[in-house]
Amino acid sequence: MRELHGPGANVGTSVGTSADVTGGDNRGPADAAALPRAAAGMGPSAQDALAGSRDILGSLPWLDRWRRSLRTSWRPHRLVLGAAQTDADAACAAFAGWCAQQAGSRLHLGLGAALVQICVAPAALARAELRDYAGRQLAHYFGGWGAAGDCGQTAGWAVAASGQPDVPLACAAPRALVAGLQAAAQEHGVRLLSLGPWWAPAAQAWLLQAPQDDGHTRVWLAREPGWITVLQARGRVLQRAWSEPQDGEWQQRLPRDVPASAIGGIDLAEPGTGPGGSPPRGAWLAAVPEPAR
Repeated sequence: MRELHGPGANVGTSVGTSADVTGGDNRGPADAAALPRAAAGMGPSAQDALAGSRDILGSLPWLDRWRRSLRTSWRPHRLVLGAAQTDADAACAAFAGWCAQQAGSRLHLGLGAALVQICVAPAALARAELRDYAGRQLAHYFGGWGAAGDCGQTAGWAVAASGQPDVPLACAAPRALVAGLQAAAQEHGVRLLSLGPWWAPAAQAWLLQAPQDDGHTRVWLAREPGWITVLQARGRVLQRAWSEPQDGEWQQRLPRDVPASAIGGIDLAEPGTGPGGSPPRGAWLAAVPEPAR
């Protein structure tokens, strides 16, 4: 992923938690004590049948789904789906495997830098105008996608845009990837609560913590295995954003007058590494770090 330069713009690529809800025994103390006494009065065959019925009930797939749905309705999973390179098939396959193991769950899913493009417009735009701008940039740099339609969708990309004037940011993911993720979730009863760049909530908090307009440039870095995303802002106004491999020239792109105290960011925990400590190959899943409070 690299910063794309359009006319007058730099182009690169927005649930609280509570305690888990678990099932409990609704019987009172007298009823709970009565069950062992009743079981003791049964013959061996009746006791075996009762134990067998409990085992069957506890292993029913629909019951597991219901438990996960109940638990994650209060505390949804928060995961990142990343990849070494843009590969919708590998990403969808990795996600489908997770869905099969966590059927019935609710999930906020973030996408790694290799799977999304980000675009910052040169000025504040209405959401529909920002979608159109991003669609035209995608068509210009990647070709063959056509102009953005009324809903901000190009032929090959799903485009979403911020509605905040100070954050003229749009992101896009291949429509084949989005469709594949939605299909995998639907097949296993997983509810996708949100889908977008994994670092977006933390970046939003970073912008909101800045002085309204102090005239100072600040930089924010989102690091993940093999990739880095860079956001540059003045006050609360986002000016630039791009993603590229961590071994690229991103440090040379940073403004030279930004002190170290004005550089923040967030690091994604390594989901695993390849041979020799290299970034993982193919697609991977990792937990989203909680934004600093």
